[in-house]
Amino acid sequence: MALKQSVWETEDYYEKAKKGSLDTNHPGMKLLLNLAKGKKEILDLGCGDGTRLSLISNRGTGIDISDKAISIAKKKFPKLKVETYFIDDKG
Repeated sequence: MALKQSVWETEDYYEKAKKGSLDTNHPGMKLLLNLAKGKKEILDLGCGDGTRLSLISNRGTGIDISDKAISIAKKKFPKLKVETYFIDDKG
């Protein structure tokens, strides 16, 4: 849980990650955009701040372990469905 608190709960992390999500020339983003064509809804596990999900679909659900990421996503993309969910070894 320390990693979650130290890395995924900072604004700086999501600003850096957003740059990667906005790179639509990246082979991974090209693949995602192609796979998402014509789909009614997308489920993004590990959605972060929602940038990638908002690029590939206007109808999607995002799940992330970071409360910070979900808070940012809700502010930036209010039409997306996003929520925090964390599975740990305690059940």
